[in-house]
Amino acid sequence: MDEMVRDAEASVSERMVDGSIEHARLRATLAEIDAGAYAGQIALIRKALATSPDLALREALLTALTRVVTEAGVPVAMVQIVAMAFYRSTWQLLRRIDPAITLDAIRVMETWRALAMMDGFAFGRHGRMPVSEGALRGCVERLRRTLLPSQAGVAWGGPPPAEGPGIVTPDPSEGPATTVVRNGFFRSFFVDYLLGQDGHGHELVIDVLEAALAQPERMPFLRGATPEQRAFRISQLARTLVVLHDLACRLSLHRQRIPADLADAPVTVQAAALAKAGVGATAGFDHLLVECLYAEFSTLVTWVQATGPRLRIPRVAAAAPPPAPAPPAAPAVRRPASPTSRPAVAGSSSSALRPAVSPTVGISPFGWTPEPESRIIRRASALQPKEQTPPARGAVVLNPRPQAPKPPPAGADPDKCDTEVVDQQI
Repeated sequence: MDEMVRDAEASVSERMVDGSIEHARLRATLAEIDAGAYAGQIALIRKALATSPDLALREALLTALTRVVTEAGVPVAMVQIVAMAFYRSTWQLLRRIDPAITLDAIRVMETWRALAMMDGFAFGRHGRMPVSEGALRGCVERLRRTLLPSQAGVAWGGPPPAEGPGIVTPDPSEGPATTVVRNGFFRSFFVDYLLGQDGHGHELVIDVLEAALAQPERMPFLRGATPEQRAFRISQLARTLVVLHDLACRLSLHRQRIPADLADAPVTVQAAALAKAGVGATAGFDHLLVECLYAEFSTLVTWVQATGPRLRIPRVAAAAPPPAPAPPAAPAVRRPASPTSRPAVAGSSSSALRPAVSPTVGISPFGWTPEPESRIIRRASALQPKEQTPPARGAVVLNPRPQAPKPPPAGADPDKCDTEVVDQQI
């Protein structure tokens, strides 16, 4: 029996799993697998695999296949199809994150990772990252190039939208006209598009962003925007979704710590309460990015529906990662002090002694400022240049003068320094 099961599993090829096989009968079987025809057998396999989460998948799968044949009465002749169905179910989401994944790589991965990939990701639900570190880094690098490009020199712009309920948190560092434009964009996505339309046709959250990149003219929330503004707004939307995903995870994991009088408060106010209690980001930015963008699109819609009028969109921006440690300097040559030279003073405010960017660990917590009484965002005439004002608390300020980098604090995770909440006023 064991030998028959082993041969059946070994007969599953990569072309059977990725659908590139030309055999007509097997292609028909793949269509049945995708339609859920073997969901019952896969459920039996998953139940058996759950007892060996740390074994290599192939080793655990052989044991599970033997058990379902002997204990559940699955015919031996069906073992190959069941194995093929299981591998394909694992591969379908994993290949979106790691296009270079192979069947051999899936066979040697830990069983818990395969089970997690079959479960998929959900918006607002945090868990262990089932993707290997190498695949995670590769995926994040691709996302940075496409969805998170540099936004240097680009700001919110365009004609002011019609007035409507405000869903963005105010930011004292921007003018009211900018707030109107920002509010109009996010309202058109979260309210008009997510909740006002049916049949979006998106499987994953990333699908709506990629569709916006490929055919922006078909996306109602990008209509009327210039090409530069389209790219800027898609990047802003991607970063905002990651921040909201982390916020939703915090509220889900620590709901019992939210004060009772804030049970119906905006989600940003609830997050501010958790921040005061010491609740920080649930994971590094890379983890949150993949977990959020590869979540099922329907779970994002469900979260927005459940949040309802409590939804608030914080202002986010790209944050510079902690500077890399400076290379060791050459030994200084001691020279006699010049009569005109002045010794260094401890605590000097010289720019050479200050870090170029303050270290930021985690997605910045929210501040604690009451929400304005009126949430109606009025139409503004146009975006006008405003006087220079001090940056908002929590914003990243770059000093253009050359400065000596300061090593990040011990234990700092650079992955957590990519996106931060700039607006800290709720």
